[in-house]
Amino acid sequence: AVIQEEWEGVMSVLSLTKAAGYELDTIGTASSGRSLLGLGVIASEKLDNTPLALRLLTAANKADVSPERGDSLTCQTSKDVFNSALKIHSKAISDAEKEGNWKLAVKILELMKLRSLRPNSYTWLRVLRLCLSQKKSRRATAILFDWITESSNSKTGVEPPEISSFNSVVNCCELCGETELTLAVIEKMRQVHGTEGNVITFNIALKRLAKSGNGLACEGIILGMLQNQIEPTVVSYTTAIGAAASVGDYKMAKEWIRRMRIRHCYPNYHTYNCAL
Repeated sequence: AVIQEEWEGVMSVLSLTKAAGYELDTIGTASSGRSLLGLGVIASEKLDNTPLALRLLTAANKADVSPERGDSLTCQTSKDVFNSALKIHSKAISDAEKEGNWKLAVKILELMKLRSLRPNSYTWLRVLRLCLSQKKSRRATAILFDWITESSNSKTGVEPPEISSFNSVVNCCELCGETELTLAVIEKMRQVHGTEGNVITFNIALKRLAKSGNGLACEGIILGMLQNQIEPTVVSYTTAIGAAASVGDYKMAKEWIRRMRIRHCYPNYHTYNCAL
């Protein structure tokens, strides 16, 4: 049936297997049983039946093949099974994205690792973005750190997260008031990329300090940017002016505008409005 691409025929064979008294949850103990489940995964992928494919792999995992995992062994029965399993899990994550179901996406990602399917950088990024969109700062941070761990293994071929991913997690942590997580992510970025970030990272830190009216710390951040050869933007200066304005320090607000002009960074509407 597989050779002739009669996918419904494969489904019929699975039904006959159950009718003959075999349990899908136990046939994975034998290599022939795992091969049959693997062919079912291929047919399910071709028929666009993601739930069934995942159900078959769950059944494979229930088989007693310790210390191995039945689902992992099933995915490795052939190259075609492996590729279909990859596509199925990718499709499941896409469906979770459409539904905004971050818990499901995280679960599928975990299953991919357990089943030796080795999610690539784009898969990690998709799940990370979904968690960020739902403002799940702790889960997003955990995924980022797991991604870094996977990328450190040369066998996986996974690229480490880009600075933009770190920035997104830092911003989410800030929005959720997770100061300790923010510092942990910045430290991890320094370890991975040898830098404390780019202008976006610093602007996020400035925003947090400005909310508390800590003008001195804002000045330290901007000086740190210049020392790292990162040119502050109009957003950076406007945020610092906002910190000065929040505590009524109009002299410092004027000083920031003066410094902006010296650096050839010209104030905009928001800058002047903040100073006023």
